[in-house]
Amino acid sequence: GDFFPYRHIDMGDSDRIKLGDSDDLQIVHDSGINFIHSVTSNVDLRFRVNDGGSDKDAIIIDSSENAKVKLPNDLQYLTFGAGGDGVLYSYNDDFYVSNHTAGNDILFTCLNSDSSAHNTIMFVDGSAQRVGVNTTSPDAAFHVNASGANGMVLRASDNSSNSARLFFDGTSTS
Repeated sequence: GDFFPYRHIDMGDSDRIKLGDSDDLQIVHDSGINFIHSVTSNVDLRFRVNDGGSDKDAIIIDSSENAKVKLPNDLQYLTFGAGGDGVLYSYNDDFYVSNHTAGNDILFTCLNSDSSAHNTIMFVDGSAQRVGVNTTSPDAAFHVNASGANGMVLRASDNSSNSARLFFDGTSTS
């Protein structure tokens, strides 16, 4: 049926707006939480937009895949930060991690095993166009700071004994 509210709908906590023949979709506010609830099993929740006269699914929450959130189209950007400068997107089966602020960096970090601090595992220097592994100050196009007894290992693709190991023993060769 049709419903034409003049300005707004007043409803109390835990009241539900129910849609569908079997109340399949519900919108609920319960003092500390707001949610959209797809009540029927294995029915996806889709956010559809109109882009220049063409309907597109912008976001799909797939209930049959453990509520996996999908951005189903190429060139759909997931942006982060006040200026939207941190960007994740997919295009032609490639996946991109990007910083859209000129000259800024991308850091890949992990939390220490004792949860005391984050370590920068890989650093992409946007202004110098350099990559550092275990360093945030790469001084070459690709700089690996390998510490400890294992040094850095370069291994053949077949994992054979044709591996090369590079070690720095702490002495200067210049």
